[in-house]
Amino acid sequence: MLPEKRAHLTLMRAHNGQAPYNALDLGKMFDGSVYYMVICHSNHGDIPGKAKGSESWYSFGGKEHKTHDFSYIVAQGRSPAMNHSLIPGSIVHLTSKSHGKNLRIQRNGQVDGRGGKGEWATFRVQGRGPHVALHLANHAHQFLAIKNNSLTHGTGGKFCTLHVKSNPDGTVCLESLEHPSQHVGVRRER
Repeated sequence: MLPEKRAHLTLMRAHNGQAPYNALDLGKMFDGSVYYMVICHSNHGDIPGKAKGSESWYSFGGKEHKTHDFSYIVAQGRSPAMNHSLIPGSIVHLTSKSHGKNLRIQRNGQVDGRGGKGEWATFRVQGRGPHVALHLANHAHQFLAIKNNSLTHGTGGKFCTLHVKSNPDGTVCLESLEHPSQHVGVRRER
């Protein structure tokens, strides 16, 4: 039996307007942007809030306040809610069991199963509660997505959130959270 890995939360000070890869996010909002869970450092004290870019907002005294001084809430390790090996922040290759090649997002945005181990087939795991999203490690705005019954690419919205199911052989199955019963996979010829 392997030792259980547990997640713990840490704070990471914001700088340059870019969230760390394993920061806890609130998902994509109606305006298309992603907001993150943060602790705002204000004259009112350290207060939970949300952030986008280099700005954060928190509620105090019945009003919303803004500050540029905040820390991201970052998950380190594996959450007890995660019963799989895709740890937020880790780098992975998605290898087909049927033909041994890796999934890739091509430069033109098409997804296929003919990848090697280069930048177009190397993904970083982004934690979304007990679920994940996978974006290219060197291209943070190109995510795997399941839309219109097809595996494609996206920019991180609802079609990119995946439910991870562990298989007895140690592999995982990635299912669309938006479209249950639709999974990440490619046909042998693709």
